[in-house]
Amino acid sequence: MCEICDKLKEVSTKQPIQITCYWGDNNRNCCITSNLSKCSIEILGDDGRTIVSMPIICCPACGQPIVKPEECKTFEDVVRREG
Repeated sequence: MCEICDKLKEVSTKQPIQITCYWGDNNRNCCITSNLSKCSIEILGDDGRTIVSMPIICCPACGQPIVKPEECKTFEDVVRREG
């Protein structure tokens, strides 16, 4: 765990975080969230549609899990979760 993990686990509606994305020299987009488990990184195709969607479940600094993985009850649950 690192300092970033500690801060990300404390995110709440009273202390949300802002995610800022940049492209080009002056283009950017910002979003404020209090729940990273509902956020994802998406890769878009030429038509602007999502090709791949990846949930944000690990710290971007050290790679440790931010949220606990879902519990699996059956082998099918594992396959559904892990792909």
